[in-house]
Amino acid sequence: MTAPSLTDRQSAVQQASDHLADVLADGGDTTVARQALQQARDALQAHQTAQATADRERQAAQAAEADQAAATAAAKATDAVTNTVVRVQLPAGIEAPAPAQHPLVAEAAGEVARIKAEIERAAPGRQAAADEVAALQKRADVKRHEAAAIRSRRLAGHEAPDDAAKLHLLEADAADLDGLVQVAQQRLHVLDQPVAALRQRLAAAEQKLKAAQVEGALHGQADRLRILEQALIAGYRELRRGVFTVGNRNMPNYFVASEDLRKATLGTLA
Repeated sequence: MTAPSLTDRQSAVQQASDHLADVLADGGDTTVARQALQQARDALQAHQTAQATADRERQAAQAAEADQAAATAAAKATDAVTNTVVRVQLPAGIEAPAPAQHPLVAEAAGEVARIKAEIERAAPGRQAAADEVAALQKRADVKRHEAAAIRSRRLAGHEAPDDAAKLHLLEADAADLDGLVQVAQQRLHVLDQPVAALRQRLAAAEQKLKAAQVEGALHGQADRLRILEQALIAGYRELRRGVFTVGNRNMPNYFVASEDLRKATLGTLA
């Protein structure tokens, strides 16, 4: 047996209230009528409380699921940045910089995940509305196809006494179904509007994520390049100290920066 709906509970309260009013008007004993009204009100309140609790639990579950999806997306997006950063390799013995946290990447990835979750939650309702439009349109098309078949048969000289009545009914059904299609399309349009807005937000969030990942990767690679630069400078100074210690003043005999290194310092190396 199907459990009473909110509408059923509200209707029961209205009926009990109407009955109490009738008893009052007749001057009868209202004890039973008042008890029935109170029971109906209590049942309605219990139903609303249970519904509110279920709604809160569902929203909490959705929020927890969204949080988990956002955390997973943030970790994946951050790992992608790290994998790009480490392409600037460091020789053995040179300590790599501490892994960057990339908070902007994590934030943008989380936003993308949350918007996708919203779109996914809206998908079943929108799909049901789209299916209703398609089903109604198909029924209207069938009616028109049957009407067209009758006309084609009559043009070929095969007439039946009830053709006119059938055509009238089929055309009326098709027109009525067209009206239902329009109503269903309006419902679908109402559902499509927030989804379209979400898709726009998603596109902007994905662009934001992409930009944050690019910036994070480039800054991370630059940090590793600076470590290499510091190691090179430290090595140069150590070599210079050794050369000068033995009384030699001609560093170019031992080390001269390559053409590529000089281009790199000027920003012209391809």
